[in-house]
Amino acid sequence: MTIKDLKNKNLVLFEAISGSRAFGLATENSDTDIRGVFYLPKEDFFGLNYIPQISDETNDIIYYEI
Repeated sequence: MTIKDLKNKNLVLFEAISGSRAFGLATENSDTDIRGVFYLPKEDFFGLNYIPQISDETNDIIYYEI
């Protein structure tokens, strides 16, 4: 499952900007960090396909399973 899948299936419960941008400390070289919470569809949850977190390649965007 990817971040795109989470958004297409409307599984994201919460999403927020974190890190230096959230605290107003960003510089021109700062990246944007996003953290969020998602839930698994019934098929994955009851099918024992547990996914604790989904992130991009750089870990700038991370969603945690509730």
